[in-house]
Amino acid sequence: MSVAVDSPTGNIASSTTNVVLTKANVKAVGEDVKISSIVVNCTDSTTSKTIKNLKVMWNGSQVGSAVATSAACDGAADNSFTLGSTVVARVGETNTLSINADITGTTSANETLSANFETGVANAQGLVSLNSINTSAVTGRTLTIAAGTLSVVKNSSFGDKAVGNPTGVVNATNIKIGSFTIIGGAGEDADVSQITLVDESTTYYASKYFQNIKLMHGTTQLGATVTSPATGSTTAQTHTFNVSPVVTIAAGSQYVVDVYADVKDQTQTVATDIVKFNSVTASGKLTGTSANYSTAKSLQNVYIAAAGSLTVSVNSDTALATNLLMGAVDQSLGKFDFVATASEPLNLTQLVISANVSSAATGTLKNVRLYDETGVMVGTAVAGFDTTSATTTYAHAVFSGLNFVVPAGVTKTLTVKADVTSYNDGGYTTTGQAVQVAILPHYTGTSSPITGTGAQSGVALSSSTITYTANGGSSPWTTVSGTNSTQVTAVAGQVRANEMVLYRAKLAIAWASDAPSGASSPSASQTVAKFVVTNQANAGAYVASVRYVNFGISTTISNSAGVSRILNVYKDSLSTSAIDTTTFTGGASIATNIGGTDFNIDGANWNVSVASGASRTFYVTLDTTDAASTKSLSINIPNQGTALGGATDTAKGFVWSDGVTTTIMASDNVLPLAYKTFTY
Repeated sequence: MSVAVDSPTGNIASSTTNVVLTKANVKAVGEDVKISSIVVNCTDSTTSKTIKNLKVMWNGSQVGSAVATSAACDGAADNSFTLGSTVVARVGETNTLSINADITGTTSANETLSANFETGVANAQGLVSLNSINTSAVTGRTLTIAAGTLSVVKNSSFGDKAVGNPTGVVNATNIKIGSFTIIGGAGEDADVSQITLVDESTTYYASKYFQNIKLMHGTTQLGATVTSPATGSTTAQTHTFNVSPVVTIAAGSQYVVDVYADVKDQTQTVATDIVKFNSVTASGKLTGTSANYSTAKSLQNVYIAAAGSLTVSVNSDTALATNLLMGAVDQSLGKFDFVATASEPLNLTQLVISANVSSAATGTLKNVRLYDETGVMVGTAVAGFDTTSATTTYAHAVFSGLNFVVPAGVTKTLTVKADVTSYNDGGYTTTGQAVQVAILPHYTGTSSPITGTGAQSGVALSSSTITYTANGGSSPWTTVSGTNSTQVTAVAGQVRANEMVLYRAKLAIAWASDAPSGASSPSASQTVAKFVVTNQANAGAYVASVRYVNFGISTTISNSAGVSRILNVYKDSLSTSAIDTTTFTGGASIATNIGGTDFNIDGANWNVSVASGASRTFYVTLDTTDAASTKSLSINIPNQGTALGGATDTAKGFVWSDGVTTTIMASDNVLPLAYKTFTY
């Protein structure tokens, strides 16, 4: 005899009947064997305990008479069974001998129990040899007597609510106000038939704040909705939910129950729960005994706000300050974030985008549009910035009839795009106009730029529920005289994107794809730079011109005494005449003189024309005869306003003209160009 693989282990439910305590495998070897009697004992962690209806089962059927009440479960007291003549183990077969009992004696939950077969004394006989045989002892596995009683805890995955993360807003519907977890008892499954909640107090009670209270497990409703809770103003009320059909809680499992309700027109700003878990009524699925739990549990704090609120700010990925080409379409002017508090979603129906403009800039933008973060256009395009409602500083584009939803606790982003009026269509006589889009706290008089309501509260947004995160924005380089000073004045409290400056042509500068660098040999005319200037195709086919370019040089080369070294700049080809030259005096470091002499280039007029849609290539050569072994030289085109070498002033890296404005420094944020380094 040996313990069967499937002999019970773990928990057994208290009060259950006919429970298998131990199962043994019985095999006969050499001849069939008849077992006529067996002795059983039991062991309990409290040795004086007993169990009921102790019996022995042969292959699932009872053999012998049951013992109504066992001897003390002390591991020694005997319970003897006479099995008769039917218990025969056949050679080649595996039979089972089991010990069953009712856990209805004096045992208690949380005790351990095992049942054992003792060593037999001539209690079996070989049917061929007729020899007496002693059956072997089998020690049963230790089992834990467990109650099926349920327990309940506050659901830790649903937190307390507060001002920054409220439960909801007044008049909100189907809002989760609490959550708890029912934990199955270890002994057996339990069938739940009723759950009750109770008011927190006569100050904070369900009927004051809620109606249509219901219990949910996922998408399954438990019991009927309590539509009108009894008033708890004088006595805390109990709210009963009869669960039909019953819900089975598996032994040891967790079952989450959420409490939902509609909110009345009543705020709640004190940190407290409104309803508590009160009780659960259940019965053991096997035993039918009570598995009830009736210890009240506080649930999550409830915070009910009057309405949701909105914060408006500039998105960190808003378009950089730059120059825009007149006549260009689909230009990004700014990107704004809209964040609703966690209270409720917000429905925006109108948004006013304002444009801060310099003199003569009004009318430079048209076909103004809004796009969300997925690239979908929001609302319809507005023809332009309307000067009829403009202040002396701003013009406005009013987007009405919107259906723009900002979900609770979520950031939504809108990008403002527009087409730029061409120089010819605008009838302009100047270029370099500045424009900067913004969202203002009041776009005219006391009018709010944002119109909308809370999706649940129905409360309209107002100056008290909209926060404008002020941002002055930055401005691009404009002209040599204007440097990069903002042309449009910043005002506190305004949410402003970056400033854009408009020109009728637009030049870009970049290193040529085959610009030289790396290991080099000294040369009287070494090519140390090659760059390309491109005139982006424009609506009027306007020619632009390169006025001049400065270079930044860092080197360890020193000129020989008494010998001057020359830097030359060429356009289109090295076979042409130099368009500019600078000389570095003998006996000094090249780097020291660069900038100190301001290159003798800054201020020169190259006036190299670049047709619309075309490019021009420029070459720079330098006499590097004095470059001894291990010396190095690096060259770049610097950012605007960079001090070069020993210069006391700042150089202009790239200066050009669109044919109207003659000293433009705008470079689309591409400067400085990275250094090209030569080693010798």
